[in-house]
Amino acid sequence: MIHDPSHHDIIERLKAQAASASPLADRGFSGWWHDPDSYLLPPASDELITATEAELGFALPPLLKTIYREVGNGGQLLGPGLFGLPGGYDTKNGQNIVSSSRAMASMLAWWEQFVVICDRGCSMCSCIDCTDDDFAVYRWDGNTLDEQTAVDEPNDDIWELEANTFDEWIVEEVQAFESKIDSSVQPAGPQSYNRKRRWWQFW
Repeated sequence: MIHDPSHHDIIERLKAQAASASPLADRGFSGWWHDPDSYLLPPASDELITATEAELGFALPPLLKTIYREVGNGGQLLGPGLFGLPGGYDTKNGQNIVSSSRAMASMLAWWEQFVVICDRGCSMCSCIDCTDDDFAVYRWDGNTLDEQTAVDEPNDDIWELEANTFDEWIVEEVQAFESKIDSSVQPAGPQSYNRKRRWWQFW
């Protein structure tokens, strides 16, 4: 498998971020405790990636496939959580990158080669335009769903461009997460106890 050398740095940063976000990665809980926010899902196989692309009917961004293959099959690899391939990270209502995209396509005639990659909350999500050679990423606003069913293609009321390319989007998300982590660390002293902790950090 040939990898783009320019992806090496971001992959290593994602691995470090995933380990920080999922501290129970090596505990083997995934077989009986489905809470992927708390453990890191295993990477996807080449066979699963190929099968997913065949099921979708189009290719996914090369960097996204490398993330699934080398870091993990979705989950808390990013601050908002990255949707996984089938059998990987899914939302609380069981949505993964395939099922969520099919659900959108069933509602919107113009939704053809877009895939949902993360839930932004408040009925919004980030989506990749896989018809675009650069795989631009948009934020879709589900609060205007009724208006969207009446149009043949997305417009500025539906979309907000997040990044011109998927690679740029990943870099921005990683930088945002790293900045949040840096800002949460307080200097030593009385105020240091104000630092927000997750439950496992008290062990």
